[in-house]
Amino acid sequence: MRCKTAERYISLKLDGELCPRRQKALHRHLQTCSFCARIQSFNLAMQTRLQELPQAEFPQWLHHRILSNLPRQKKQSWAGKHALSYATASLAIIFSLLAGTLVGIKGYESSESYTQSETEYSYLSFGEQSLMEVYDD
Repeated sequence: MRCKTAERYISLKLDGELCPRRQKALHRHLQTCSFCARIQSFNLAMQTRLQELPQAEFPQWLHHRILSNLPRQKKQSWAGKHALSYATASLAIIFSLLAGTLVGIKGYESSESYTQSETEYSYLSFGEQSLMEVYDD
């Protein structure tokens, strides 16, 4: 175990949030690493000193005064929140309609010439050639 990990585990252990499996690994590391053992003893001493301090009593009005002095955020209207999304969606719809129209016009023009030549060829050559003759050419 690295010392950085051990430091994190020491804090978790002092808070009572370290699982038993990791506690065993931390214990093994602390037996071999004097630096981390000193960190743990320092943190334990700090925790006991902080717990011995008297708890300060705050006036009841302090909580309400703090909350009333916090800056208030203006609530946005529903339309204000979604205005950008409507604009973006509208632009996307207009763009897709325009692109679809242009692709459709180009596709119709090319398919019109293709179907004309194809129908002329199919009327002229219907029954005149067998499949073998087509593949031989």
